[in-house]
Amino acid sequence: MTVIDRDLVRAINSGRCFALIGSGPSCEMGVPSWSQLAEIVIREIESAQRADIAEESRALLAENEYTRIFSLAKKVLGRDHLLAVVRASLAGETEQGLVYQYAASWPFSCYLTTNFDDHLIRHLETLEIPFAVRRNSQEDMRTLRADSKNLVVKIHGDPTVPEDIVLTKEQYLDFQKGKVRRYWRDKIMSVLNMVDLVIIGYSASDPDFQDQLDRAKQIASPNHPVFLFAADLEPDQVGEYYRRFNIRIIPYRNLDGTHRELRRLLQRYNPFIAKRESPALGLDPVDESVATLAASVHLFTQLRLIDTDEVCIGQVYSSLVLQVLSQLPEKRNVSINALRTALAEKTFAASNVDPAAMHKALETLHSVGYISLSPDGTAVNLESTGREAIATVKAHRDLIREKFREACRLFLKRESPALEDESVHSVIDALQTGLVRAYEKRGMEIARSVFSGDVVDVSDATDVLETINCACSMIPGDDQRRAFADLMIEVVLRPGEEMRQFLAAISQGYFACHALGLDPRCSRERLDMARAKKWILDSSILLPILARNCLNHLYAEDLLERMGSLGLRCFTTERLFDEVQEHAWWAITNFAASAPDDPNLLQAAMAGPGYKQNLFLDGFVKWSLPQGDPSFRLYLSECLGSDYEKDLGGSIRSKIEEWGVEIMSFSQWPDFSQDLWPERDEVVGEIEQLRRRYGTYRRKSQCIAEAEVVLACEVDSAAFLSQSGVLNKLIRTRPRMTMKPEAMYRFLSLFSSVPADIDLLYECMIQDFYSAGFDIVNKEVISQFVRPMVRQARMQLDQERKNYEEALGQKRFVELRDDFERVPDEQKPFYSMQFAFYVAAEETRRREAAEARARRVEEIKHLTGDERNELIHLRAKRDEKRRREEKRRRRSRSQPKRKRKKKQ
Repeated sequence: MTVIDRDLVRAINSGRCFALIGSGPSCEMGVPSWSQLAEIVIREIESAQRADIAEESRALLAENEYTRIFSLAKKVLGRDHLLAVVRASLAGETEQGLVYQYAASWPFSCYLTTNFDDHLIRHLETLEIPFAVRRNSQEDMRTLRADSKNLVVKIHGDPTVPEDIVLTKEQYLDFQKGKVRRYWRDKIMSVLNMVDLVIIGYSASDPDFQDQLDRAKQIASPNHPVFLFAADLEPDQVGEYYRRFNIRIIPYRNLDGTHRELRRLLQRYNPFIAKRESPALGLDPVDESVATLAASVHLFTQLRLIDTDEVCIGQVYSSLVLQVLSQLPEKRNVSINALRTALAEKTFAASNVDPAAMHKALETLHSVGYISLSPDGTAVNLESTGREAIATVKAHRDLIREKFREACRLFLKRESPALEDESVHSVIDALQTGLVRAYEKRGMEIARSVFSGDVVDVSDATDVLETINCACSMIPGDDQRRAFADLMIEVVLRPGEEMRQFLAAISQGYFACHALGLDPRCSRERLDMARAKKWILDSSILLPILARNCLNHLYAEDLLERMGSLGLRCFTTERLFDEVQEHAWWAITNFAASAPDDPNLLQAAMAGPGYKQNLFLDGFVKWSLPQGDPSFRLYLSECLGSDYEKDLGGSIRSKIEEWGVEIMSFSQWPDFSQDLWPERDEVVGEIEQLRRRYGTYRRKSQCIAEAEVVLACEVDSAAFLSQSGVLNKLIRTRPRMTMKPEAMYRFLSLFSSVPADIDLLYECMIQDFYSAGFDIVNKEVISQFVRPMVRQARMQLDQERKNYEEALGQKRFVELRDDFERVPDEQKPFYSMQFAFYVAAEETRRREAAEARARRVEEIKHLTGDERNELIHLRAKRDEKRRREEKRRRRSRSQPKRKRKKKQ
């Protein structure tokens, strides 16, 4: 689970960001990893009948000393043979790789890569994007500048130029420290200090990794983060690199060496990234009348214009009748049959409108004077009071839209002040179009999942964001696309009150329309069927119930209350209960004794680098604001009971059972038999295979818990309420056995006389984002929580001003100090820490440079004038020799080209 780092999205969308590509994307395509390449080379050494060198190489392989293996191979096989082996390994197994597809389509201005292959270049060619290729000679490096565009630089060369490849231990040392390659190091560092950098696809075991990490440490600063997608780093390392250097690592596991999880991470970011060439939408235009109807349906149920105890499903029918009648001329009678036909069109009905529901709606509207009926009851007319009710709804709807657009405008003016008014309106129009299209689709999918017995994949968070992002296709210019991505993040993941109202209006309205249109006559029967089932609740529903004040706590409470009030029976399994307990135990183990101003607690609560979001920490932050002396232990006592430290499992069990949720072990389910144990193991294998295919496998216990749910649903009349739809993809689970909480919540709200609160509807909507890996943090709550830490950080900067100015110079200090005020409040405590480490590093660099100068002075201070002149002459002679050697290498590289031209 990874934070969507807004600074990373903004950097990429600027169109001025560099990417440094490691071996991960190539490994995904079947190019050997470093360890696999070393294995290949060792086999070549064995073929050369050098068993002693092969044995030594295998010992080095166990220590991940790949470059030393290549050094030995070069001595045994010769340079040309070694490079031929490397060249033969670069083909890969596939023509296209998803990681390269993402990296090539994102608007990076330049790519630096340590890979020897040409797969990145081929992916750019496939997209018809012209990029020039350079390697690492001094001549090549002259073309690399901070404002370079459409350039791929192979910074470690490739086998086609043997003199400049970086493969063996000696070659690495030469590029890291050798004087001959100093031009290369100086050029790389000078450029990277001036651009934003995203590093993709390195593993901690790669020989390149430490080199790139050291480079990142040198160029990162408090106001200049470096973003790094890297495999196999521990969480404490990730957190430390952020706190000390502002290196923002997005970690993933790479157990099989294929970097498959990297693909999943980039897929999560992809909806937020503006693509290089915006394609034509290829989508039908938004039907404005349908969008208006959907918003009106939601508002009608929210405003409670008809003061009755009628359930929402009845109010929706009433609002649709009013909508149809309001579009006709005044004082015109409409036959009931014509009204029924119009309603069928409005609700996208696949069958006839439910006559009982329609009759009830007409009765309700007539009783309050909104409509009149003809004496024979065959026609209806909209009265002036009804038109006034519709006008009121329209006024509220227009106000919600106006406030939404104004909130968006203010955000864009604050975050993208250079945008002209026309561009601001274009961005907002595009976002509004994308939202309407996304939630029209979402409403249809949720309704189908409620009323259909077939397998239906409810749109997950990524699909919704992709649909929204398609709407920016017609927006020209990188600045506008960057602003669009910023606004999309704000509206979907961190909306203010005005934005939440707009989202609720379109999403709930579309769901109601589609739900009524698909099969309205069966809605009551569906409710009866739901009552007959046992509903197994996933840990993702139980956790927000326990963690007071956390994300989705009130929504989860409301969901369970609605299920209970309508007679639905709730259960969970012992293994799902264990997942809940593990979540609580992690928070207790790591932070029960932490002070509220502990930076590690803040970093974990924000789901910052190195941490996944924990709902108990999330709830603690909000809970602590009104407390005089907040304590995480006291918060946990309120969530779990005062005895949680003595008996955590018993405390959690008691709290879950208070909500009427029964906890049952697998063997306690009705109709359980011993034959189910081996069958469970078989299902575990199927789920594990499925999860690995989709990149969502975490651990074996997860698959066992889900396998028990599958069999419990098969042997008993049960269904699974979960954010994960993976079990619906099993062949044996036809018809589907999993319903998403959002679908259940909206379905149940149709049978309640109390409409859902706007904030609860928003929490319901973002549940999918949370389960898909988006860590959603309440920015306002975090800002209030960190205020004491921000004051302390500001005081520390002021107190150390003199020392910092001496280390950095007054101009650089003022620049960094001003940036401190510009970063978001939640980052300020870490900015202060990074500032201190940055100053210490600068002082170290200055001291080392001074010591080097002193050594040079010491070398010559005892020399006579003739000796000093001789030393200068020898150094000049050495430098001239190096220049001639570099010129000879360039000539030898260009010679094969001249020979080919002669042959032609």
